[in-house]
Amino acid sequence: MKKLLLCLCIVFSICGCANSSKETLKLGDWLKELNEKAGISSYNETQPYYVNISSNSIYYDDVQAAVEWGVINTSVPFDPDASLTKEWTAYTLMNLALKKDETNSTIKDLSASQFQEQVSAAVSSGLMKLDKRNLFHPKETVDKQEAMQYLDQVISYINQREIDTPQLSVKWKDDVMPKDIKPITFEKEAETASFSLQDEIHIGDIVKWEDETGQLYCYEIEDIEQKENEQIVKLKETDLMDLTDHMDIEDDIDIDFSQASIEDGNGNVIQEGSSTDTLTDHIHLMGMRPMSKTFQISGYKVVLQAQGKSCSAEVTRAMQHGSQLYASLKVNNVHSTYAWHSDHGKVNDAFFKLQFTTDERIGVKNSGYKNLYGDFSKVKAEAFLKSLTAMFHQKKEVEQDTLTLCTFTIPVPGSPVLNLSMSLQLNLYASGRCELALTQSNIIGCEIRNNNMRLIKENKNNSAASLKASTKVTGGVRFALNVVNGAIMDADVEAGAYADLSTTAHIYDDEGNRTVYNTEVSPDVADEIASDHPDVLICSDINAHWIMDVLVNSSSTAAGKLGLSKKVNILNAKNAPLFPGLKKHMENWQFVDRCTRKNRHKFAEMDSIHVTAKITIENYSIAIQKGKSEAIQILGLPEGYTTDDLQYESSSTEVATVDENGIVTAIESGSTVVTISTKDGKHSIHCNILVPQISS
Repeated sequence: MKKLLLCLCIVFSICGCANSSKETLKLGDWLKELNEKAGISSYNETQPYYVNISSNSIYYDDVQAAVEWGVINTSVPFDPDASLTKEWTAYTLMNLALKKDETNSTIKDLSASQFQEQVSAAVSSGLMKLDKRNLFHPKETVDKQEAMQYLDQVISYINQREIDTPQLSVKWKDDVMPKDIKPITFEKEAETASFSLQDEIHIGDIVKWEDETGQLYCYEIEDIEQKENEQIVKLKETDLMDLTDHMDIEDDIDIDFSQASIEDGNGNVIQEGSSTDTLTDHIHLMGMRPMSKTFQISGYKVVLQAQGKSCSAEVTRAMQHGSQLYASLKVNNVHSTYAWHSDHGKVNDAFFKLQFTTDERIGVKNSGYKNLYGDFSKVKAEAFLKSLTAMFHQKKEVEQDTLTLCTFTIPVPGSPVLNLSMSLQLNLYASGRCELALTQSNIIGCEIRNNNMRLIKENKNNSAASLKASTKVTGGVRFALNVVNGAIMDADVEAGAYADLSTTAHIYDDEGNRTVYNTEVSPDVADEIASDHPDVLICSDINAHWIMDVLVNSSSTAAGKLGLSKKVNILNAKNAPLFPGLKKHMENWQFVDRCTRKNRHKFAEMDSIHVTAKITIENYSIAIQKGKSEAIQILGLPEGYTTDDLQYESSSTEVATVDENGIVTAIESGSTVVTISTKDGKHSIHCNILVPQISS
């Protein structure tokens, strides 16, 4: 019997039954995963690098990009259908991380691997482990989950470049050595300047100078007009790659908005920047000084604030029929890491990464549609929708605007050559009653190796919404790394959310027969106007998703002119629902599994609020996960009161907030009490809210 059991164990071991649950990857699929997470997608060569991977192969794009980035080398045969082994995992990941070690004598089976330097690096770096006998097992297949964990660690490493010693070295070409001549006047937007008659300048000359803040400018002279007392010059922006032999720049900084030069959306300077020579002396004093300015853009009142690590812009506008629109964009904790090493027009190595968070908010408040549209309760059901639609098109209020709010220019301490610039843009679409609050944490940037580029992108988000009509808000934030007065790299991020609410009207005739209509009338209008009409019931459906579009290295940058740019849609309707798992159908602003309007009598029993001696609610204690929202369900009200007569208040807004509709949004773990009371103060009740601690 013992011999039989031993034989069975040997057979099972040989057959691999012990590993039957292991999920493996093909090399081609592994390369797809690696490229996607690392942001590697571009390539220059269209001729296939491997004869077995033609342009028709599903792996063609990934293989071409991986070869040019150096993840794999054409000297090594590549079979995309082969299984991912430990040595191929080490080979690709260490090439991605630019790590190679000399052969490690402690790895007893290292000679069995064709990638000895990469295997040694994977072990010495601590990424991959040896077994108890110091064996690596290079030919062993790797479980997909384990491989993805290795990949995540390496992506985190390559996206976290550490700058030990800042560098700043710009070597101009001998034949274009700029002349140090400061103009008498300078118009940046018009690119014109005036110079003294004594200044020896000619068309084609390159001139450079520093302004009062220490900012360096460099332009080519395109035209000269001689005046009686001065020379009027038309300037042309220079291309730094054409003017320099070498540029070596490295540093990482936290942006301090109190040091920035700030222009509002109308082009007016509202804060003077600090000279780089005085930044150290005044950093503490300036960090304590908030900036707040109010101005008008396209009929919007804008309040711009900046202090230390935070800047924000709030806009408000009164709409035609009494609605009030408000929106805001806030940017916090911006950290930039950058490097640029170019040699005679070729970028050998560059890195530009930005970490920041954004808060966006949009809302529309309306005093009441019944006052605006009139009483529709006496209109026959069959004529109700036609009458309302005609009125809706007359009084419909939609706000749609793109506002450039401000521009910041942030000096780099000790360097007149360098600065970072940042601009804020708000894109709005709003109709009806809505409130949408968004928070996103972003890591955006790029890395360039030997004239190839990969994208760096990470995003985390959460939201809270009270929606009764369609709305969209995106905040546009553009960052640029400027050398002299030209950008060498930039990143343009547009992030926000979109929510579309459609309206369905259920119209009943005198016999109780139902006809269903889809209408352009927004659901908040239709629902309020139909609230007193027994033969009209309104439903709505929601389609909402996050938005994030990124452009790295626009055509105006030095990197963009070399073709090292990338535009990508990161979050959209297909991959980023605003409320994951949420039901999409709403009746009386509550989500339901399916439409109940086909049986209005049953629905009326379910949905009606009963007359009771006091305010009654469905749940007197509610647990809500952090970042989620839930409505307090009202079951009964004293006679003479409606839900419009209620007000809500949270005892601890740090834990959870509650809006005017009774929708509670969990902010931080803890507990709070929401008081529901009538506006006249005669009736009140409490609901206990718990936001549980989520274990990490």
